[in-house]
Amino acid sequence: MSQAQPEGPGRSFAKRYEVDEGWQLDTLAVHAGQEPDELTGAVAPPIYQTSTYAQDGVGDPRGGFEYARTQNPTRARLERAVATLEGAEHGIAFASGSAATVTIAELAAPDEEILVGDDVYGGTFRYFDKVLRPRGVRIRFVDMTSRDALTEALSERTRLVWFETPTNPWLKLVDIARVAEAARESSGARGEHPIVVVDNTFASPAIQRPIELGADIAFHSATGPCRARRTTPFPAERDGRRTRPVRLLPRPARPPDARAPGRAARTERDGRREHAGGA
Repeated sequence: MSQAQPEGPGRSFAKRYEVDEGWQLDTLAVHAGQEPDELTGAVAPPIYQTSTYAQDGVGDPRGGFEYARTQNPTRARLERAVATLEGAEHGIAFASGSAATVTIAELAAPDEEILVGDDVYGGTFRYFDKVLRPRGVRIRFVDMTSRDALTEALSERTRLVWFETPTNPWLKLVDIARVAEAARESSGARGEHPIVVVDNTFASPAIQRPIELGADIAFHSATGPCRARRTTPFPAERDGRRTRPVRLLPRPARPPDARAPGRAARTERDGRREHAGGA
């Protein structure tokens, strides 16, 4: 009689070091996107700065890596880590906050509408008011803390519902689940329910996970949640089918910029506990 042998070291790194999403956030922060380098086993993976990749055959890229603008191993680690921490299907690391904001906003076409929280980061307000509005995208600022105000504002033109919580600068708290429910109950642009976008910079996934509360996209700046030296915003998506254009318009983070936030995320929960304790 033979017995099945346990899987040994011959398993791929992806299998040997894959995370269990049932782990606590502290454990996920240490392990997500932090597996050893598959080529060498280095526990501190290198920064890959290549722009092009050799393929195993015509149209057969190794590991899916074709060109640095769309794929990079270092950036992919950060994207996996953030998607895992947010409980999302996909993560995308951008080069700047403006790049992330502009790309997500591209989901709304001229004559469609974005409902925006009435207290948002100044750069977000200016982009919506001074750039998108003159291009024909309808912008309406709404008090997202009021269910009645939101319900009244939702219309057949609404494509995005966009807000922060806590807000910047007034630190107002918005009930994410209630906003997401109102959006799901409405029929917006293109006959679909509006896409709910949450700027999670102030809280980070250490305190709240908007995707689990019904948001479609959560995004934040690494200068906030990960205390990194460079700005690397990363949206995380609930459902890649509806938000696929976000991935088709990459303005990617540079590999050196992508490494620091990934490493800093390991201690994110501890940092947030200290913030809360000093509040």
